[in-house]
Amino acid sequence: VKFDSPISVGNVVFYNRKDCCAERARYLTVQVLMSGLVVKTIQLNGIPTTADSGELFEFHGITGDEVKLSLPGKDYLNFHEVEIFATTNIAPQGSVSQSSTYSNSRLPTGYVASYAVDGIIGSDNTNLVHTQRESQPWWKVKFDSPISVGNVVF
Repeated sequence: VKFDSPISVGNVVFYNRKDCCAERARYLTVQVLMSGLVVKTIQLNGIPTTADSGELFEFHGITGDEVKLSLPGKDYLNFHEVEIFATTNIAPQGSVSQSSTYSNSRLPTGYVASYAVDGIIGSDNTNLVHTQRESQPWWKVKFDSPISVGNVVF
């Protein structure tokens, strides 16, 4: 997500896949970066929730211009939604990307990065982010200028 001026972010909410594969995110890493350099990293150690409330990562006001989610090793990264809050969800305002895009007969156009910021939280298994099985898959949102990150919820 790109912004014209610095943004203070209170929470980032990450909604895991409910229909299957929740365990794939058990070592999810969430990073705040500034100009490509890591400012802070938090790694999940356990299977994240599939509850409607998502999973919370607290960053306590860290400033950066990018939020990146990734997995170590070789696997698929797939999930439903990410929200980044200042006073409202600012994630849809930015530029999102992912390391690769998985596609199949159900969705030949692929499970694209923008599905994570479209506001649709997880009842349909075609409306989710999904990378190929690859080494260190990632998804990120990029901001034009620095933001202050409070919490990340997965």
